[in-house]
Amino acid sequence: MPRRRAHTKSRHGCERCKRRRIKCDEAGPPCSHCAARKADCRYAIGGLFRHSDWSEQCQNPPISATYQINQSATSYESGTNLPFASEASHNALTPVPKGRMRELQLMHVWSLKTCRSFSSNLSGVFQSFMVEQAFHHPFLMDSLLALTSLHIASGTASSNDNDVNNHHGSLNLALVSEYIDDALHYQNSAVPAFSSALENISPLNCDALFACSVIMMACAFAAPLIGSSRGNTRESLTSPFHFVKGIHSVIDKARPWMANGPFRFAIITHSDDDWESSQQDNEVFHRLRKLCFHGDPAIRNILFHSITLLRNCFAKDETMAIPWIVVVGEDFADLVQQEVPMALLVYMYWGVLLSRLKEVWWATLSGRGIVNDLAKELAGIDGWTEAIQWATEEVGTNKEN
Repeated sequence: MPRRRAHTKSRHGCERCKRRRIKCDEAGPPCSHCAARKADCRYAIGGLFRHSDWSEQCQNPPISATYQINQSATSYESGTNLPFASEASHNALTPVPKGRMRELQLMHVWSLKTCRSFSSNLSGVFQSFMVEQAFHHPFLMDSLLALTSLHIASGTASSNDNDVNNHHGSLNLALVSEYIDDALHYQNSAVPAFSSALENISPLNCDALFACSVIMMACAFAAPLIGSSRGNTRESLTSPFHFVKGIHSVIDKARPWMANGPFRFAIITHSDDDWESSQQDNEVFHRLRKLCFHGDPAIRNILFHSITLLRNCFAKDETMAIPWIVVVGEDFADLVQQEVPMALLVYMYWGVLLSRLKEVWWATLSGRGIVNDLAKELAGIDGWTEAIQWATEEVGTNKEN
């Protein structure tokens, strides 16, 4: 009589088969026995993680994923053959588009660093609320991507703890050029839609328009100073005022709405007393006021008003430097755009104050650039040597930028 063949021992059968002391085929739930009896089939928890052919495949995967982001964070390199890909795709995987990887990097840097480019009080607003607004206003998205591109290109976005550029030091010139080109692309994309939206300011878009104005103003100041154009700030003298006027337009029309919104502190940061105090001129501003005694009373009043506001910034709070360019008014902006020498001298002194904002990367960069450039422009005017020398010494033009 043939020997009875023993069955393979297993402890992973269903609970019903174990109670009946019969071999479970472990095909379930339900197993074949429970299925035939239309009975409830249950497995112990441990049985749900029993050994299988798939377990072996997982322990010895047929592929080795080696995705890497290159130094410019713009493309994927892969040595991977995915098990579910077609035969054709094994030969040449489609790379992730450069634009997608670049914009992912820019948003990462924006959230970590560039959102802090204005004021510590507003960093949270720019970090989260403005990103949410950008989903609804593409011109705002373009503007924040533009400023972040310039931030990286300037070389100031990196830190010892988290170098967003690469792990080998500063960006090379070719990569700087790429980021500058990207910034220009985003700026050119933002401006038409931004200008159009300024004609229809509403409670729904006023915060986005205000933020875009401020961001694009920073771009206009910083862009001429980065890369191959570094040291030439002629463009930066006039281009920012388009966006300064945008800030004026938004505040003038939307103040009641903004007073209850995330930028309420930005429009009431300083009281009128801060700007218009009767503090006496020190030697520096006394000399500046004498040099700006214009023959036209209207122009003289504009210049003296701007000097008073600037003197109070120096005396009270250097963080008033950025609001100064808005508070000083469009009449002064027009004089700068017309390149009236006395207005340019006041503007150069504002550059000194701007350069002191060490926590604001674009302000430090722009302030020094404005002083350096205007010092050359105004150098030949009689009696101005001492005033110009004071400004250049304050920003330390003999130091590397």
